[in-house]
Amino acid sequence: MKTLFKLTLLLTIIATFTSCRKDRRDPSLEAATNEVLFQSTEKSFQNEVDALTMKSNNEGCNAQNWMPPCAEITDSGEDEYPRTISLDFGEGCTGWYGIQRSGIIHIDLTAPMDQEGAVRTVTFEGYIVNGNALSGTRITTSNGTNGNGQPLFTREVDVTITRNGNIWQRDFVYNITWLSGYDSQECGDNVFEVAGSGTVTRPGGATVSRTIIEPLIVDRVCGYTTSGVIQVNAPLGERTIDFGDGNCDNDAVIIIDGESYDVELD
Repeated sequence: MKTLFKLTLLLTIIATFTSCRKDRRDPSLEAATNEVLFQSTEKSFQNEVDALTMKSNNEGCNAQNWMPPCAEITDSGEDEYPRTISLDFGEGCTGWYGIQRSGIIHIDLTAPMDQEGAVRTVTFEGYIVNGNALSGTRITTSNGTNGNGQPLFTREVDVTITRNGNIWQRDFVYNITWLSGYDSQECGDNVFEVAGSGTVTRPGGATVSRTIIEPLIVDRVCGYTTSGVIQVNAPLGERTIDFGDGNCDNDAVIIIDGESYDVELD
């Protein structure tokens, strides 16, 4: 049990952009910056969901480490499968880092997630985070382990995000390798490798493709995505989001037409 994906801090809302053209920010940054913003929104619930369902050794780490006091957990029973869990944030609940949420997250499991073939389905009921409404499904399937004994998962995302009256449809498939921390009792020692691709359908019907061209290394010990590259193909052209070369920092770089724009992930 615990965090499969501590990206809440990793891919957070963009605070600033700086470049050699500070006096006129390029409007074509929108596709890339939205990508980071939407990932932050989608991952806002991942800590609690994974704490309840993913980590194999949860004695020292559970959902109460991540759930704010104003939220309520309902669980059909840890030893009974199929298992159903709900995380209810009521009409308004402010948690860690000032994240404001309302509504309910529903979690359905066919079996313990350390069993190959187990499936976890996450759905939403009136769920809103920082003014962004989420609906749809996120399905995670356990694929056993690789030759190094590291757990493998596939995640299928079919999520609609509504923001300021505008609707984005996100469809992705991720392949996740849990590199370290799966069988420990610590909450913050998980490191993941993430690959995959998908599309975003934007308001007005334009489609943007997104591909992880260099696997993302998501390092919970550091608190950020420390390396990896995402390629975004939008109607205005190609952009890349580069998370660095493995150093622990809060920086990423958006590259458009050979020009670099710094992104602070705090």
